[in-house]
Amino acid sequence: MAHQISVFVENKPGRLERVTEALARAKVNIRAFTVSGTYEYGVMKFLVNKPDKALAALTAQGIPANKREILAVRMDDRPGGLHRIAKAFAERKLN
Repeated sequence: MAHQISVFVENKPGRLERVTEALARAKVNIRAFTVSGTYEYGVMKFLVNKPDKALAALTAQGIPANKREILAVRMDDRPGGLHRIAKAFAERKLN
């Protein structure tokens, strides 16, 4: 299992820089991230090497964040890679 750090921010210039600065200063390595949002707000989701340290660094800077356990899967970088994983999940009735 892995842990995902979710960060909730206003959709304004400089927000990603502020978050990544806090993580860099805490010597947390970002392995993967996504950003999604609406016109006014966004959610940044990070997979990091030190989730507890990341959460502490972010909250110390007043950045709203939380941590949750997730399943992280590596897959082939070719057509059908995700389908093979989805099929294995479906066969085992996993959601």
